[in-house]
Amino acid sequence: MIKIVTTVLTRDALWQELHFLIDYFRGIGVNKCEVLLSYSWGLYYYDDQPWQEEQIDLGTLPEFIRKLEDKELGNFGDSDLVISLLAMKWNFCHESDIHFEFENHDVEAMPFINRWKALGYLK
Repeated sequence: MIKIVTTVLTRDALWQELHFLIDYFRGIGVNKCEVLLSYSWGLYYYDDQPWQEEQIDLGTLPEFIRKLEDKELGNFGDSDLVISLLAMKWNFCHESDIHFEFENHDVEAMPFINRWKALGYLK
């Protein structure tokens, strides 16, 4: 497993990267992802239940996040949101960066790596 981490991003940049992820995968026919809310959203969202991934339609992910924020359970970029699909994982981290895990052979990882290099998001 390879792991890369972006630089600290603005809230707007995090939203742009989330939308890029959604648009990219919907463009190749992937419409679902697994989402895990971790620190600190998970503390309030799961209450006394075990923290578990749940399947979400990619198109509804921004609305899902906004509802969490409206309920004051956390804020995008200040709480960990882990998105998994096609054996890859993106953690939109509470430190306002993105942790990306993938296998070396994951062709679908390259658009993200190339984009982040071009934008100066990789160290």
